Amino acid sequence: MKKPLPGTADPVATALIQRLNNVKLLSERWLMRRIGDADEGVTLARFNVMILLRDAGPQKMSEIAKAVGIAPRSVTTLVDCLERDGLARRTPHPTDRRATVIELTERGAGAIGSQSHPYTDATDLLMRALKPGEPELLLAVYERWEGVIHEDLRRMDEAV
Repeated sequence: MKKPLPGTADPVATALIQRLNNVKLLSERWLMRRIGDADEGVTLARFNVMILLRDAGPQKMSEIAKAVGIAPRSVTTLVDCLERDGLARRTPHPTDRRATVIELTERGAGAIGSQSHPYTDATDLLMRALKPGEPELLLAVYERWEGVIHEDLRRMDEAV
């Protein structure tokens, strides 16, 4: 492959970023069609938070933001919606009087339970498309990119 001209992006890098973005957008739509029942108040973002709460137990909002990779403001909005729909609730933190934790309600646990099988089926379908070792390789690459992006964002925030 030819080297890109000075001042232009590498065409493979450009195609890779475009493809990654396309896969993200397409997979969100695809997963919602496989798991989704918007009538139950579950979006993909809410589903991810509910999975975290199911698997890791009650969490502080800051822990949810970090684990799911979204802004704290967005967690507040998500939790407000989950609470309004009876899928999660805020409770006092067991050791920190200033903090609250978010936990699933019975209704939330039931909603996530009914949707986890289609989600597992979807992820299994994707994993079957990969050769041995590829899932771990992809995960390692995405983790490195995530680290680079977080570090660059941190530097940009410090420069402001």
